[in-house]
Amino acid sequence: MKNFSSPKKHFLIALFGGLLAITFLASPVMSEDTPEQKLEKANALTAESRQLAADAQKALDDADTLKAQAEVAAELAREASDNLERLRAEGADDTVIAAAETTFTEASNNAAALMTQADTAGAAAMDLSVGLAQQAQQKSDEAAQLISEVTVTAQETGNTELAQAAHDASTDNSAAIAEVTGVTEYIAQTSTDPDVVDAANDVQAAAGETQNQNDTNTQVALDTGAVPGEGEAFEPAAEGGTPDEGTPVPTVPVVPDEPPIDDSDAGSPV
Repeated sequence: MKNFSSPKKHFLIALFGGLLAITFLASPVMSEDTPEQKLEKANALTAESRQLAADAQKALDDADTLKAQAEVAAELAREASDNLERLRAEGADDTVIAAAETTFTEASNNAAALMTQADTAGAAAMDLSVGLAQQAQQKSDEAAQLISEVTVTAQETGNTELAQAAHDASTDNSAAIAEVTGVTEYIAQTSTDPDVVDAANDVQAAAGETQNQNDTNTQVALDTGAVPGEGEAFEPAAEGGTPDEGTPVPTVPVVPDEPPIDDSDAGSPV
């Protein structure tokens, strides 16, 4: 085995150490996002959530429009049927009755085709919308967690400007969750597919938990100095809740039920 002299060993050790240092410095340093960056991500997630919820609502609206068209066609077919029966009862000419029969057949076929399309489109819209709502809820939940981290930072540092930004982000996220809930409530009430109904109810339950987190975020932001928006109503805590630490509890003076006895006069009975 070849032995290196001491100077060579020192040189190799120094060279190896230098290479390690260069590699370390050249590698990207992972650092946690700043509160502002977290809010930027949260707002982007909220925007994505609202877009997904809007897409889900549009799919449902388009299916409802087709269903409404099918119902109108069915009504026209019923009117054509009634007209045909009336003409037969009145003993109308064969030519007139034949024309009425043609009208009824065409109207009936059109209504049947539209009903089939509406049923198919409706089922597809339910499947699509519940999936989009689930994605929207997940993005809002991610946003709520990021906002929570920011509100904690704002509270710890007493940064009211950061608290206001977090409050506004939480308000927007609550609006997104409301849109998701609107979609899933409609699906749960109108879908005839048990699996779709169960999925919609699951999304609603998850959205409720996310909204609870939003409420907590909003409360912490308000406690740190954020100001509610114009017309914004927020219940900070349930009735009978425990006051937050640092919140002064008003002292109510005890008023005696009866006035004190005046025994200043000598010899007065006590």
